Amino acid sequence: MIEARPTHTTRTALLTTLLWVLLVSPASAADKLVSVMTLLNESGDDTAALELTDALRAGARSLDGWVVNDTQMSLSQLGLVHDCEPTEAQCLEVIAEAIDAGLILVGTLEPGGGKLLTVRLQLYERGGGFREDMARADFTAANADYAALAMSLLRQLQPEEAAAAPVPAPADVAQQGTDEPQPDMAAIEMSIPDPQESSLAWLGYTLLGVSAASLGLVAYSWLKINEAQEDTTFVAYREQVGTQAPGVDDVCAEADSGNTHGVSDGDLAQVKDLCSQGELFDLLQYVFLGTAVAAGAAGGIVLWQDGGDSESASITLSPRVTRERIGLAAQLRL
Repeated sequence: MIEARPTHTTRTALLTTLLWVLLVSPASAADKLVSVMTLLNESGDDTAALELTDALRAGARSLDGWVVNDTQMSLSQLGLVHDCEPTEAQCLEVIAEAIDAGLILVGTLEPGGGKLLTVRLQLYERGGGFREDMARADFTAANADYAALAMSLLRQLQPEEAAAAPVPAPADVAQQGTDEPQPDMAAIEMSIPDPQESSLAWLGYTLLGVSAASLGLVAYSWLKINEAQEDTTFVAYREQVGTQAPGVDDVCAEADSGNTHGVSDGDLAQVKDLCSQGELFDLLQYVFLGTAVAAGAAGGIVLWQDGGDSESASITLSPRVTRERIGLAAQLRL
């Protein structure tokens, strides 16, 4: 019986294979392969979306047990590739399998009011769906420390892993060489808006609300005018006037003069009331319409100006109503 013994060549090949498995394999069984998707940008600030995405990828690489793959495509692009809607769990499952990711970090960047931006993040776990924990933060692009902001968001999603990762110092804070812990400036900045910023958005939205309400009152005025004109008593009197006095154009003036034209005194009194109603709302419709136009225009200007560098603004609306004239004066100071 011949006994087979491992040769030097065989031992060398086995050793090489073992080293390749240990050194070349990108992740161990305990590691989680994570894909950080490009943020869905709804804010219009492409620079902030890309810089925060890069900071999230860098921060995710520092977490224990996370191995970030090199996928640079956005979720919407992957949805097009796989012909599915990326907001649906079934589509995310297909994408996770295609890119071989155990976790997918998805998020959106939205306008938060004024100069603030709002970022929201959530983790999708392959085979398990979306995790319940979500991360959210408000920040300004001009003063953002994206590295610190990214770690703050990741701590909300993965507190244990993120706690073990080093926290980058804010870029605008000088290191003093002491062992005292530095405050988390990113968290302070996210929760407290810059006091130097203008805060007139409320005024703009209020004016737009006034404009919308005024348009509703215009429509209501038309309804009341039509209601008076179509009243059966008024229609009957108008027909009587047309029959007995064809040359009379103003039915209400004829009623005010006391000419019954064959109708009862009670019906004549009702016609006078309907004429008063019609005249009142005929006047008010122009007041409401003028208010709607002025408030809408002023609200739009205030919101536009609030996005710029203005420090203060005020608006004054002065309606002027008489029996002969209707007016609305609007004065806007920026």
